[in-house]
Amino acid sequence: MQKFDHVLLASDFDNTLVYTQSALDNGTDIPPMCPRNREALDYFIQNGGLFAISTGRALPAFMDYAKDVPMSAPCVIANGAAIYDFRANEYLYTAFLGEAIYDHMAEVLARFPTLAFEVYHDDCRIHAMNPNRYIRNHEHLTRSPVQVVERFTDIDLPIIKILFEEDFPVLDAVRTFILSRPWGREYELIYSNEHLLELTAAGKVYANYLEDSSQLYEQLLQDFTRLNASRRQTLRVAMSNWRASTLLPSILPAFSQEHPEAHLELLERPTSEMFRLVADNTVDFAIMNTNLNTPDYLTTETILYEKILLVGNRGNRAAQALAEACRAGREPELSVLEHERFVLLYPEILLAMRVNNFLEREHITVENALYTTNATTALNLTAENYGFCFVNETAVHNAPNRGELLFFDLDSPDLVHPLSVVYKKKRHLLPAARAFVDAARRFLQSQSWRSECDCRVEHGRPV
Repeated sequence: MQKFDHVLLASDFDNTLVYTQSALDNGTDIPPMCPRNREALDYFIQNGGLFAISTGRALPAFMDYAKDVPMSAPCVIANGAAIYDFRANEYLYTAFLGEAIYDHMAEVLARFPTLAFEVYHDDCRIHAMNPNRYIRNHEHLTRSPVQVVERFTDIDLPIIKILFEEDFPVLDAVRTFILSRPWGREYELIYSNEHLLELTAAGKVYANYLEDSSQLYEQLLQDFTRLNASRRQTLRVAMSNWRASTLLPSILPAFSQEHPEAHLELLERPTSEMFRLVADNTVDFAIMNTNLNTPDYLTTETILYEKILLVGNRGNRAAQALAEACRAGREPELSVLEHERFVLLYPEILLAMRVNNFLEREHITVENALYTTNATTALNLTAENYGFCFVNETAVHNAPNRGELLFFDLDSPDLVHPLSVVYKKKRHLLPAARAFVDAARRFLQSQSWRSECDCRVEHGRPV
């Protein structure tokens, strides 16, 4: 008996076994597997271990790379839509999309006529519609040229998966639309990253439906018991200190008048604690900014795609230069920020992550920074001309010392993130909780809170 008999080890390929992100970002070649990984895999297989790749890549996108990977077991490809044995060059299992995909994609394209996507088959062909830069970058990464078609009906079966490739707000809208359709449960929708959304056939649809229905019914009985015990409905809500201070004064007075039976219990906590509070039932839901790393056991409903604004003091020369360029109709030169002081949120905070991505993309090095956990602190210091800061756009309408501040909308996809309500999956919100969420949604989507920015850029030009 060998050391690793009956041991199966499966690994992702991209950015796990081989680092491919730099190739995607910069158009460079994908590096070979590092020698230590290859040595470890060879040792594992030689001692009886079974090694396989489990990847979102379909056959044509992985075929060339499979030749360089030691494997001793069939592989999962196309995010679980197929199992393929690269040693025998044959499929062992497939879950192809059915003919109904033509009708379903007709609805999707009627709603999103310029949607960019690739279509993968059981062979090495890839079709594409409305190719964009994400498709061309992905084409380089996979080493597989695409065949561009004008109509979805020009694409033949079998289809193993469809890969939508757009900015995240577009992908999220596509995902929401598909899940809202009666046929939406026939598909799995999986984010590979913030620009790639994969559609494959769903498995165990009816079993999942029965499981969901059973759990919802059990919770409904519990809720009726709670309601019978007390007519008052307690809403346990989590928000950050800053979010509560900007949102609640605008919606809570009117909501309390319309729903006197509702009693609000507010927990103001850092965003980093929100998932835990929802998971352990400390709160019913949280209102927070989210990203693709939301745990699978939680449901997110997007309320608004919230912009992140640059804020400067009216007395600051760099802020004045940016505002002057906007007034003159010139693209603002962000290089004036290079030696300025910034008041930034700590890097682990979601807003700060997006800001850091933006600064890196614009090649702006922050040499002098004060870090805080509180956006109000950042705004107040900026109002005292202590430096620049970044805040969510919902802060503008009730910002302290508004007259001392200049707000800049820089029209960058890095400076946009979803504002969402987050609650436990396979649960439903009580009527009063749903009414509270709807009140927040109506207020935020009405944009009555939105003040005019001092500079708003679109496609690189001031407007």
